[in-house]
Amino acid sequence: GETTNSNGETTNSNGETTNSNGETTNSNSETRNSNSETRNSNGETTNSNGKTRNSNSDADKPKVKKKRLISTVQQSYAQIVGHFAQLVNFLQQTPSYNPNESELQLANLVQVLNNLQIANTNVIQTEITLQNARILRDEALYNPTIGLVTTALLVKEYCKSVLSSTSPVYRQVNKIRFNGKK
Repeated sequence: GETTNSNGETTNSNGETTNSNGETTNSNSETRNSNSETRNSNGETTNSNGKTRNSNSDADKPKVKKKRLISTVQQSYAQIVGHFAQLVNFLQQTPSYNPNESELQLANLVQVLNNLQIANTNVIQTEITLQNARILRDEALYNPTIGLVTTALLVKEYCKSVLSSTSPVYRQVNKIRFNGKK
């Protein structure tokens, strides 16, 4: 009453399957291995002494430190203000919202929202001004024809040509570093 399939597993008349590792599986999702342990479909293992252990418990699993990831999705200042605006809008449409705390009352929440929107707009405008100032600074420092770095390197070359490379004045001038744009 035994049948062998192409994987080398033997099936008997009780519906139990024995594989090449010596483990027996029956149709009730139980597995017995050569150590006479039985594992049921819940992941619990019973050995020949009748002791039961749950293989899904934390004690059986190796302890691995998980690196905590902080999501930055939808956390820009503009998006946070937008989410707060949606919350205030929802509360305005909810007639039963009437808290006793003054800082949570609807009028104060609308005022906080307005202040946040004004502050966010000011930051955006200041950021644009900052970016324009950085463009002007980079042009003054790194322009290939009239930039400060180019001019300084030309002055160093001129001092070297007028003075000797062993001159103490040239050495002082040459120590001054001017780096190009990174």
